[in-house]
Amino acid sequence: MNLTPPPATDGQATVVVCAYSEDRWEGLLSCIASLRRQTRPPAKVIVVVDRNPALLHRIRSALPDVLALDNDAFPGAGGARNTGLAKVETEFVAFLDDDAEASRRWLEDHLEAYDDPRTAGTGGALEPAWETKRPGWFPPEFDWVVGCTYEGMPTRGGTIRNAISANMTARTSILRGVGGFRPDFGKVGSVSLPEDTDLGIRVLKAFPSHHWRYRPTATALHRVPSQRATLAYFCRRCRHEGVGKAQLVSYVGAAEGLSSEREYTHRVLPRAVARGIREFALGRDIDGLLRSATILLGFALTASSYVAARGLAAIRAAWNW
Repeated sequence: MNLTPPPATDGQATVVVCAYSEDRWEGLLSCIASLRRQTRPPAKVIVVVDRNPALLHRIRSALPDVLALDNDAFPGAGGARNTGLAKVETEFVAFLDDDAEASRRWLEDHLEAYDDPRTAGTGGALEPAWETKRPGWFPPEFDWVVGCTYEGMPTRGGTIRNAISANMTARTSILRGVGGFRPDFGKVGSVSLPEDTDLGIRVLKAFPSHHWRYRPTATALHRVPSQRATLAYFCRRCRHEGVGKAQLVSYVGAAEGLSSEREYTHRVLPRAVARGIREFALGRDIDGLLRSATILLGFALTASSYVAARGLAAIRAAWNW
């Protein structure tokens, strides 16, 4: 499929924020406040609430300047984003999570990339804001576990395969052209699947003359609650990622579904393991050895979950389950 988007119309952006839990109320208020401080203000802010009528009512009462909607699509973040996308009337749409706080030039930095008419969408940097001190054993190469930009991603602007949906923008017409986020594939509650990777790949397939661009200056702070700074959460998230990547490959194929992961596993992780061991051996950082061990554990859990999920899918296909 090769779709051609309509020409630019207004150069404005609508920001869609997804919310689902009143436990994140203070974070949502900070998120909305950061959007009000933008050097290039959004035309509209839409907050989509996933299956929580009490939270929806609270938002409508406390934040009358935003459009609060109930997620009328499939459950989860992808469905909420699609609900918001359907209401966007501007040329561009931006997505920000309710536990993220945008820098003042966040939207302006994103939208500057569209001076290139081939830009389909953009992704920004997500910096972890730890509720408690960052654990010494937690390797920055695995910051994706807590939904943040990780060591090994580009540090300069350039083309990328996909953006992280917690901090991204796109041409509204292009996202609608591919049908938005894939139904029933993505984050629901605490279970995450690579919905943004799937979306990025489908956009590039449908619009081969376009590309995604990384905007490292379009930063947002992403809150990391204390319960995510545990080894149990780390392990659970790695297993989810392995299962999610297996499902992604079944949709888009291994060549595209694992293109960025090959560089990550072949170069980024081995260098990080060696660095941690070296820092420990030289007495520079006693936690270096722990980070190296955590990297090996994370890779083992992710890879084994991927292999197991792919094997189960093959068995089901063979037996027509």
